[in-house]
Amino acid sequence: MDNAKKEWVFIVNPIAGNGFAKTIVPKLKEMIQKHNVDAEIVFTERSGHATELSEQYLKKGFRYIIAVGGDGTFNEMSRPLIDKKVVTTGIIPAGTGNDFIQILGFPNRFGDNEWDIFFERNTIAMDAGSCNGMIFLNGMGLGFDAQVAAENYTEPGKVKRGSKYKYIWHIIKTLLFFKEKRMTVITGNRQT
Repeated sequence: MDNAKKEWVFIVNPIAGNGFAKTIVPKLKEMIQKHNVDAEIVFTERSGHATELSEQYLKKGFRYIIAVGGDGTFNEMSRPLIDKKVVTTGIIPAGTGNDFIQILGFPNRFGDNEWDIFFERNTIAMDAGSCNGMIFLNGMGLGFDAQVAAENYTEPGKVKRGSKYKYIWHIIKTLLFFKEKRMTVITGNRQT
């Protein structure tokens, strides 16, 4: 079937979850077939690529653009889709923390029941935030929270290897050594 007829694309971040996202592709293919969905599966190759891919597939007319990865993959992929009523976005949790999907009440990893629920296509609208021109979906960290998150990267876009328990270590380390910084917050016309 040609691309113009396809409605679904799954954007897989192969390094999400320390490589876990790549390992669930066979299960994803099985679920696509089980639920009779005509879809493409594409892989990100670098930081920012999920944004480029989602823009491309939106222009091609795909109606379901789905991230396979973690919160970072989902946020990156969703940015160009904000306020686009012709597209539905979603996530297959395959990252390390997967906070967003758990806030919605789903487990950190999909079992057969969650795959079935996912393909029912029940959707709701949600809000998105913006800070310094950057869109975010499930939360924005400042201060302590941002420092803990930053500890999980060796450099921009490069997540440290390890399980989600590395976050616990970073929390402890930050509790012991974090020095707060002064900041100015401007909301509307008020400065605080």
